[in-house]
Amino acid sequence: AVVSTQSGHYGREVERALRVLDGSSASLRAGWQGLRSGLIGGLTSIPSSIVRGINQDGVTGAVTGLAKGLIGTVTKPAAGLLDFASGTTLAITQSTRSSHSIGKLISTQQPNSLTIIWC
Repeated sequence: AVVSTQSGHYGREVERALRVLDGSSASLRAGWQGLRSGLIGGLTSIPSSIVRGINQDGVTGAVTGLAKGLIGTVTKPAAGLLDFASGTTLAITQSTRSSHSIGKLISTQQPNSLTIIWC
């Protein structure tokens, strides 16, 4: 986006709205990262839990680690999906708030005091 202002008040408001847009993309990235971490955690849960169990308690630890790994195989991807849904919802909320703010700025501007060009 390219923003050109002649009035300081409107410039600060547009900068604030654009920061919110940056925040929404950060929320979306965080949601994707949570999903990715959950899927990777689910794939590696069984082997890592078994190894940890063997190191702590030997053969009985391996059995316990297997049980914990099976649980992690289901719960970690589910938590990743929830992270993704949460990040996506937050991004949508933030972007709709910022577009409302920009629309308000455009409708209340003085002639030649604010120009917004979206690329």
